[in-house]
Amino acid sequence: MTHLDYPARHAASAASSVLPGPRTPFPTWAWTGELDAADVAALSTMWRSLLEERPGSVVIDLSAVTFLDCGVLSVLVRANTDPVTRLLLRGVPARVELVMQLTGLGTAFARAATAGLQEAAPPPR
Repeated sequence: MTHLDYPARHAASAASSVLPGPRTPFPTWAWTGELDAADVAALSTMWRSLLEERPGSVVIDLSAVTFLDCGVLSVLVRANTDPVTRLLLRGVPARVELVMQLTGLGTAFARAATAGLQEAAPPPR
């Protein structure tokens, strides 16, 4: 399961945290642990909560994810379709990358550079 370290106004029972990025003003959402069907509802709720703030970009850090199933991958797919907020993935572990490749989504997501995040500027409006 996951750990939640997120302001109370965004309370949900997911194993993740949302904090300002260390080198960027965008929210960085760090997912941790084993994420499966039991986490889909909470992750979806948290994503919708983030969208209420209308950030230009959100970085999802997957570096501490040890397992991710296709249900959780569907949360990323839906998040990736938001017309205003740009989703960027950072720290994608090889096992998660494999799931993305096997499902044909290996190139579907923008990646945040591990140094800088200059490419994570908000999309033009």
